[in-house]
Amino acid sequence: MKKIAFAILTFLISASFIILNGDIFRWRFDKFKKLTFKYGQVESAKSEFFGNKKMNTFNKLDGQLVVKVKSDTLADIVLEDLKMTTCNIDSLGDTLMVMTHSVPEMFIQDLKEDGTIEGQLNGQMEMLAKTLFPITNKKAEIGDSTDLSMTMPFNLLGSTINVKGYNRVKYLGNVEGVDKFETIINVSEYTIPDDVKTKYKCYVKGNSKFDFSSQKGYFTNGMININVAFGTESSESSQSMMNMSMDMNTQIVLQLVTAE
Repeated sequence: MKKIAFAILTFLISASFIILNGDIFRWRFDKFKKLTFKYGQVESAKSEFFGNKKMNTFNKLDGQLVVKVKSDTLADIVLEDLKMTTCNIDSLGDTLMVMTHSVPEMFIQDLKEDGTIEGQLNGQMEMLAKTLFPITNKKAEIGDSTDLSMTMPFNLLGSTINVKGYNRVKYLGNVEGVDKFETIINVSEYTIPDDVKTKYKCYVKGNSKFDFSSQKGYFTNGMININVAFGTESSESSQSMMNMSMDMNTQIVLQLVTAE
């Protein structure tokens, strides 16, 4: 009888442990070796630099995003087979130039199961990783939110402004074995020294939706909408030749093609 009771107790402890880990949303590198996503990015931008005529541009980037496991604890993210289509748009909405060309691979090394990166990484790439794959590494009930801290460096007129904020990840629930998430991106907190007369505008805002399989330990789909704006404005309107501005809207779509 004692052996049976011990066996039941052992089973209950083991079952509780499995359930607990199943509720933690993190990568599971023991469940796969390689994920291949179809990657699509559409970007439209309005810009004005130092008194020059305002420009409207449109870029479309297509390719593959690969997550490849290289050890029990680390994986690499590689954007490959990238082709960029670029065009300028005039004030009437007419396309002035269309150019398609290949883009070199981009990569992020040493992604850990908790979504962090091992080693040094510049602010832009770290933010990209947290935006593409917002792993919370926590248990969550429906409606719970987790803030992933983010910092985006803006280099303007020879100065770097480190803008801080978050990607707020909200758990919506599980539908037919797929966990649903939505996020709010708000990176807009920064300070400028009091003695600086130039006015600055810098922020990254947006939202996203993701599907994640906690049983398999990886993402299956994602859609991200981001608005990035930055600019300067002199304290004297007569110095408009020194003013600059950029307002860029980007949509990224990820769709899992194969899991190995």
